[in-house]
Amino acid sequence: MNDCQTVMNNVSTTYTTVFHFLITSISSNSQLLNLMNTWKLHNMEYHFYNCSNYLANLQWISSKHPAGAKPFLKLMLTEILPTNINKVIVLDNDILLNIDIIELWNHFENFNQIQSIGIGLEQNPHFQDVMPKLESNWEGYGYNNGVLLFDLSKIRLTLWNELWIVITRNALDTQGYLTTGEQDILNLILFEFKYILYEIPCEWNIQLSEGSDEQRCPVSWLTYTELKKRNYSTIFKQPKLIHINHLIKPNDILLNEIPIEYIDYLDIILKQYELYGKFVSVYRQYTQLHESCFQ
Repeated sequence: MNDCQTVMNNVSTTYTTVFHFLITSISSNSQLLNLMNTWKLHNMEYHFYNCSNYLANLQWISSKHPAGAKPFLKLMLTEILPTNINKVIVLDNDILLNIDIIELWNHFENFNQIQSIGIGLEQNPHFQDVMPKLESNWEGYGYNNGVLLFDLSKIRLTLWNELWIVITRNALDTQGYLTTGEQDILNLILFEFKYILYEIPCEWNIQLSEGSDEQRCPVSWLTYTELKKRNYSTIFKQPKLIHINHLIKPNDILLNEIPIEYIDYLDIILKQYELYGKFVSVYRQYTQLHESCFQ
């Protein structure tokens, strides 16, 4: 099977995938539109939303997040998206999917009547030091905002906009700035209103930030060939979605900076640096595909 066939076999033919892109600049809008038109993938819809005005209204938020106030657009989806959109998966753009996203969508079926936000556990110990500065009773790692399930129909029934704005202002009054941006705020909301939270299984958000603890969600991400080299006959838990929330992205790394043999063949559970190297390797395989594969 050639590379193109491998890619297209992972494209669903049974349902339509709908993308909603939040755009904050004319250039990014043009680039994305050109990309989607070039690919011409079947069973796919895409919609663009100009969020420049929303972003302008967020400039009062002081955040040390590299993206500034942009991530707060996630908290404004009840305003940005049309009211006929009842559920949405919210993803950061530094991710790789290893499985059909419909499996993640199906977790909405596990929500009870009052759960409205699905989110996975944070895997970096650093966050344990961030949140106690904003909430004195805080314990634990908290949750990572890279992958979210929003039941917008339920959220719209609450005073959501007033809630997150008040909590943001209180957090800024306490510390003067936010360390991880909107993740600080969503964690504060979920700390106070735990009953709206649905916990997504950890393999749906394997995080590769510097210092992430792979033991928070042990995975292998190995092929059968790699398993055989380690004398294993069965696959351990595999990552379903990998989130490279590291400051250094694959495009920042020169081709010769990741060695070919980056895997430790003594262990089936990959360490953080091994997962990072695997991500870069897979990412490069996709970037080297010819555009005809997507037509």
